[in-house]
Amino acid sequence: MTFTLADQAQALALAELHPSLPAAGLGVSHCEGALTLCFLNAPSEVEAWREALHVPVAEMTCKRRADGQTTVGFTATVDGVPVEAFTILSAKQPEGAAS
Repeated sequence: MTFTLADQAQALALAELHPSLPAAGLGVSHCEGALTLCFLNAPSEVEAWREALHVPVAEMTCKRRADGQTTVGFTATVDGVPVEAFTILSAKQPEGAAS
């Protein structure tokens, strides 16, 4: 299936409604309907989106992907738009952490 800019129109509408949110990589998934995907750079950016879009904390998820990476984020319907906002947590161990 080929996606067009029209498929991203709902995602772009979020930018108009919430222009102060941190920038995100935007995509569309038709696997679960027309779900707008928002790829964010850090957990703090996911939290900024969650707060601005009035998504309850209880909607936050932490998932292990098939490739072993862990994501943190939420899926919600915002202003009529189904949205999944998430970031991939770094696998890097902090300095001094036990192996």
